[in-house]
Amino acid sequence: MTQDFYEKLIITIVDKGLLTLLIAIAAFSLNKILEKYKSKQALENELIKQKQVFGNELAKQRDTIRLQFLERQLSEFYWPIYLRLQKDNAVWRRILDRKKDDELLRQVGTEIEKSYILPNHDEIIKIIESKIHLAKADDKLLDALLRYMRHIAVYKSMRVAGIFDKDPLDLQEPWPRDFFPAIEERIKQLQHQYDNLLAVADDA
Repeated sequence: MTQDFYEKLIITIVDKGLLTLLIAIAAFSLNKILEKYKSKQALENELIKQKQVFGNELAKQRDTIRLQFLERQLSEFYWPIYLRLQKDNAVWRRILDRKKDDELLRQVGTEIEKSYILPNHDEIIKIIESKIHLAKADDKLLDALLRYMRHIAVYKSMRVAGIFDKDPLDLQEPWPRDFFPAIEERIKQLQHQYDNLLAVADDA
């Protein structure tokens, strides 16, 4: 065999070896790139999943806070006022008897006003003054609340001053007729929101 043949053989072996080495390097590099891509995809998928879980937890927490606030609005402000106004509605006609000729009716009417109606209004005023932050009242309801408080202030002052034959209407402080319907409407709205949120919480 000639030297030429050996040189060609060596060149061929070296070329094949280099080719094999290059293929191996390329395969290794491609494998690393694929592994990095898979790791990146897995990380992105995990982040998306965590964001969804976090978003769901945040939504649940927000609903829970909203539910608790609605419960306080209803139980500490609106329902107590509404029930006391209903108590007034049940007996207010009896206080008109204090202006009748019948002595017994006058005494009963006066006593109902003194022992029942006025203390009932005192309780409503206390609720408004101490829990107004729960009302989240719009301008219309706030105006009705203020007119109610003004009416009661004049009403009580007249009685303390010994004026029993006149009412706040005589001093241009009429009963705010829209007060009770406004409270009733607000209760319906808030109770509806509360019930809906409660149903969502139960389903979760």
